[in-house]
Amino acid sequence: MSKTLKTLFATLALTLSGAAMAAPTGQHSGLRFVMTGGLTGGGDKLSTVRYTNGSSKSIRTGALVQFGAGVVWRDHELPASIKLTANMHMDIAPGSNGDVYFRRFPIELIGYYHPTDRWMVGVGARWAVKPKLVYDIDGYSNRVRFDNAYGLLFEVGYNFNDHLALIGRYAHEDYEYRDFNSNDSIDGSHLGLMLDYRF
Repeated sequence: MSKTLKTLFATLALTLSGAAMAAPTGQHSGLRFVMTGGLTGGGDKLSTVRYTNGSSKSIRTGALVQFGAGVVWRDHELPASIKLTANMHMDIAPGSNGDVYFRRFPIELIGYYHPTDRWMVGVGARWAVKPKLVYDIDGYSNRVRFDNAYGLLFEVGYNFNDHLALIGRYAHEDYEYRDFNSNDSIDGSHLGLMLDYRF
């Protein structure tokens, strides 16, 4: 397994291991720290990596793993909350001689309506910063940069308790090339399944 992939999964494992330790407690109000992580899929194909064993892996603008941290505010006298997070979102094709990956750093702001203590519905905005496609194989390195992308988020979540929530999401966004002229936009829209852990 490549060094990049090991680092990615180690960070994700630390993020989600805290979520697994959640235990039911009384409800909290006010500002809290939140860690989030999960899997995503979708978007246009940017590149296809072919391995020597005949298999292949496609790099897509809407895949594969996203994790991050931020803050969430809620007053339980109101059926609403707000979450702000900074994240890393990456799709990667690892290899013994290097990696090919598409990486971006989304900043997300989401407002939620809570019809019950368990369920929440959210709408928000996403700003994907420094998106780039990177080829780093056998000492050869090349980067294709894209403009920062703005998108919309739609989420439905279920709170297992006051700490842990499972969230399904849809993100709508498009990318445009920065390093060369092109009128083509690339669809980065995707679905995702996330876990939030609130401290």
